[in-house]
Amino acid sequence: MKFKGAILDLDMTLVDSSAAARLRQAGKWTEVYKTIGEFHVYPGVPELLQQLTNNRIRQCIVTSVFEDYCKR
Repeated sequence: MKFKGAILDLDMTLVDSSAAARLRQAGKWTEVYKTIGEFHVYPGVPELLQQLTNNRIRQCIVTSVFEDYCKR
């Protein structure tokens, strides 16, 4: 079976964003943005994304938070 696309969740799937979990729940977005530097991409994620790209599989990252957060 050939896949045409992959839909991936951002937080706690591609990126360990646990450092901001409580701040997100409290809606303290200014503080959340300050913690983004503490987030870590999970091992294997860059390689997975590269493999999808190499195989011309479209990728979409979804999240339930603001677009600005996702872009950062």
